[in-house]
Amino acid sequence: RVFEEYPHHQARCELACRKAKEDYFSNEALYSNSQSFARGFESINEQIYFIPQVNRAIAQEILHQSLAELEGKSWIESFREAVNEAKEKLAQQGIVPKVVLMTGGASRMKFTREICEEIFPEPETQIRPDPEPERCIALGLARVGRWDLRAAAFKDEINNLLDSKQLKQLIERHIPELIERLTQPLSEGLIENVIKRGLKDWQNNKIRTLADLENGMKTQAQQWMESDRTRQIINTQCISWFNSQIQSELAQETDPICRKFQIPRSSLRFEEGIDPGVVNPEISIGDAILADTVMFIVNLVIGGGTIGSIIALILTGHLTWPIALVYGVSVLAAGVEITRSKTQEAIKEKVDVPSWSRSMLLSDSKIDSICEEMNPELERVFREQLMENQQAFDELIRKVGQELKQALIAKAEEAVILIQ
Repeated sequence: RVFEEYPHHQARCELACRKAKEDYFSNEALYSNSQSFARGFESINEQIYFIPQVNRAIAQEILHQSLAELEGKSWIESFREAVNEAKEKLAQQGIVPKVVLMTGGASRMKFTREICEEIFPEPETQIRPDPEPERCIALGLARVGRWDLRAAAFKDEINNLLDSKQLKQLIERHIPELIERLTQPLSEGLIENVIKRGLKDWQNNKIRTLADLENGMKTQAQQWMESDRTRQIINTQCISWFNSQIQSELAQETDPICRKFQIPRSSLRFEEGIDPGVVNPEISIGDAILADTVMFIVNLVIGGGTIGSIIALILTGHLTWPIALVYGVSVLAAGVEITRSKTQEAIKEKVDVPSWSRSMLLSDSKIDSICEEMNPELERVFREQLMENQQAFDELIRKVGQELKQALIAKAEEAVILIQ
């Protein structure tokens, strides 16, 4: 009630308590009996005085009192637990300290020295109380205060860089290089894992008609585009892109900040590599970057190019027998006109080419030739579709910028400790 009426006196009374505590723990022997007290004093008004007092009995009661702030433990129990934990951590590293230097106000308390001597016994370890703990604390606070100011200025510099458009513009400027890096391995992977495999299966009579081959390759293409293997390709290329294109230019922005605050330039660099999630954060190849591209590729290149190549082989090399299989010899003999488009569709949908002739019609060398001829076209389609899919890359730029910002903030937090 007094502090509600005189709130400015609360801090002064707390200071009086602190002075009484320091007097007691600096001279414990003087206050060991029940009649002697270390006292403080604060005058609130002419009628109200605050006189805190402490002796051995009162101090022991306070130190052994359970506190909610210490999870129900007393001050002494918590201190003992903390020192034991420190010893265990040192033991895990194979360290037995030769000296334990005690400083700060608590080092004046007799029981803290006794607990430290018990847990770190001689002769392995010597306990050395600081003769001037108040000076040590004052110096520490002064250093920390200066460090805090410089650390705050350092963080401001980082935030100014991150809040500017430089990071976004840097990523945006190098998106064409990322597209080029993605184009070749994605094209080669699709050909090797889908097209060539499908042609081999048809050659080995594992697939009945060319329509079945086409549908199977379309399904396999979409599955491959969304597979972990494709994700690995993208991650690898994104990291390579970041290391070769982004990192050096990003360093041009962060190095001056490091020089200004006299910390190593490596503090804000990603020289040991970067998490794939930073440069490719949860972007699904099927769902985002190539959402429209997948169907375009499978329909135009796979559907048209691959199957078209085989049909062309049939029409140019073995024209009569596949048509006869579909329409019947009597129809051909009657001279019924059959258009080329109908013939192609019929061959694709209905002709089950005999197994003995498939390897002649589609040899291993012919499969390699089809894939080799298809690769430039597939790369071109990948490149064009990726460049046209600006919306997906806008999202990529935003997410990469966001993740890179978080990564830089984390590095900045680590670097703060290096500021002098």
